[in-house]
Amino acid sequence: MQSRPEYIFQANSDILTARFSPFHPNLIFGGTYSGQVLLWDTRSKSQTAVQSTPLTMLSSQKSFNLDTPRAAGHTSPIYSLTFSGTSTAYSILSTSTDGTFCAWAPDMLTQPSERLQLLDPYPKSVLHPASDLAPSCLALPVSSSAETHALVGTEQGGMYLVHRQDRAGGAGKAGIDPRVLYAGHAAPVMSLDFHKAVGPLDLSDLALSAGLDWSIKLWRIREASDTPSTTFDTNSSSRPGTSHASRQPTYTPSYLGGPKIDVQQPLLDIHKDDAIYDVKWSPARPGIFASVDGGGALEIWDLNENVEVPVARAWVSERAASNGRPVSGQGVAASIVPDVLSTLDAKLAQSTAGPPKGCLGNSLNKCAWEYGEARKVAVGGLDGTVTVFEVGEKLGGRKGVEVGEWEGVRRLVGRCEGGGW
Repeated sequence: MQSRPEYIFQANSDILTARFSPFHPNLIFGGTYSGQVLLWDTRSKSQTAVQSTPLTMLSSQKSFNLDTPRAAGHTSPIYSLTFSGTSTAYSILSTSTDGTFCAWAPDMLTQPSERLQLLDPYPKSVLHPASDLAPSCLALPVSSSAETHALVGTEQGGMYLVHRQDRAGGAGKAGIDPRVLYAGHAAPVMSLDFHKAVGPLDLSDLALSAGLDWSIKLWRIREASDTPSTTFDTNSSSRPGTSHASRQPTYTPSYLGGPKIDVQQPLLDIHKDDAIYDVKWSPARPGIFASVDGGGALEIWDLNENVEVPVARAWVSERAASNGRPVSGQGVAASIVPDVLSTLDAKLAQSTAGPPKGCLGNSLNKCAWEYGEARKVAVGGLDGTVTVFEVGEKLGGRKGVEVGEWEGVRRLVGRCEGGGW
């Protein structure tokens, strides 16, 4: 039904992210500008959320009991959330620009089961206390059975490993791992995505990031092996509003005798002509991913073919957006575009400087692959329209994926790590 949505859900605040539960298809979780996590149920007759986290006001951070956490949830916008666990026991993970990382039980959203304050482990001065980071996106390794750590991208441009629990043997406290920093973006990180395809080789440690610095970066995410030395700021109790229970370990920089910070650089750095808002690995093929940008272009990349230009590029046309009717800003219209992306080759993608005549050119902010066969890609933009592009056999589908595609990506990673690219 392209003329109207199947379901309509509402909230009292702007909805910044929404995802179906991977274990219960009737449940939809969303993050809002007010800092609430909402739960909608397609079986409910109500358009409003059936559950929600508390609306935590900034004033609630003040407490006469210094041992009480300063907030029960998020106090700022939630731009990213994901899921961890299994169908019998899973959690909703969320990050907010207030610098917090929370885990929620789906049947009890009144209070987070885990809450971490993410502090910058690299202050400008040892006399300058660590400040809150502003996470803008969140991703979990697909193959991590324990799911003990996550990767967050921030508005400051840095990417950090976050450990959800204290590590054994004194390896470190829960929170940001100060031993490793993924540095490469010079502007806010808008999207993170771990490799999803399952095959003869394990590539689950590869991650893609996209940012407002007009770049897409390929990373190999690994946990640091060395043990950081930590000291407590003995003067923290003398600062107003700081309790002994809230003191955080302070990382000792290398120039003060601490271990060397492992600053990781991207394996690949793809520069574009516009801001990249989202990037997603194909769940079916090892070297293929999709990206959308501020110019309104959807691009399909194949690392086995070319790492400098996409193998396919398409824009949302006026015909596709309207399907013969006006586009309404009050709803979401879905349209199937009959054009097959595989008909676009690298030569056309490289020679096309901008959208052809008849394309809307509106910024695209999100993209998502069809989960099963990955033969379709959905994109969404600022005009409130969702457009679904159909992908050809050479770029989509699980059939015909050869071992050589997996080996090609592994060889590419080896060349990049060896400096031979």
